[in-house]
Amino acid sequence: MPSGTVSAYRLGMRTKNPSKVETVRALTEFSRCSQKELIDLTSQADEIDFLPGSVLIREGTPAEEAFLILSGRVSVRLCGAIISTAGAGETVGEMALIDRAPRSATVVAETPVRALVFGRRQFGGLIDQPGPARAVSAILARRLRVANSERVGPLTPVA
Repeated sequence: MPSGTVSAYRLGMRTKNPSKVETVRALTEFSRCSQKELIDLTSQADEIDFLPGSVLIREGTPAEEAFLILSGRVSVRLCGAIISTAGAGETVGEMALIDRAPRSATVVAETPVRALVFGRRQFGGLIDQPGPARAVSAILARRLRVANSERVGPLTPVA
C-alpha cells in the first residue's frame, strides 16, 4: 500500500454490502452499464468507509488505486488549497492510473465517505469494459469542461 494512502486505510473500515451493484447502478454515469458489467465492477473492488479528514490520495505519490465515491464528499487540494470537490458517482485517482504520472492532487474526505477502491489491475479491467469505460470518460469530460469554464469563464457558442 502506498505511503500516500496509509492513513486513509487505517482510519477507514472495510465493509461488505450486498447491494453494491444497486448502489452503483443508481449513480448517473453508471446507470447504463449492463448487469454483468456492474457485477464485474463491484466484485473487483473493495468497499471502504473513510472518516472525515482521511487522506485518500496524497499529491506527488505514485498511483496504486482509484476510487469511485458511493456516498459522502471529498475535497481535492493542490498545494494545500482546495481546488474542487467530488461526491457520489464521481471518481478520483483515475488520471494517475491512466497516465502513470504521480498524483496531481491530494484528496481528503470532508464527510464520512463510502467508496469502491480499485487497484491498478482492477481499474485496467474496469475501463476495458464498454459501459464502465463510457462512465469514466463522461466523468473526466465533465471535469475538463468545468476546469475549462473556470479558467476562461462561461463559453458562448460561436455561430
